[in-house]
Amino acid sequence: MDTHVWLHHAETGGYWECPVPAVDDWRSRGWVPSDPPPPAPDPAVAEGLAWREQQAAASADTPPTTTRARRGSTKEQ
Repeated sequence: MDTHVWLHHAETGGYWECPVPAVDDWRSRGWVPSDPPPPAPDPAVAEGLAWREQQAAASADTPPTTTRARRGSTKEQ
């Protein structure tokens, strides 16, 4: 038998793992039984993605400094 139930409050967006005997008391305060909250994003992953976006934006703003010769070109210089 479960001893706790996940509750969710629609107004605040909060989640709480409530003891089963107290669920009815909390329902009157706007808390309703729900599934567990979604997992929180990993801050390290979010930081890495933000860094990659910054690097891509920086390289898009900077024009290339050198050009390459085409392979197989027969044009003399």
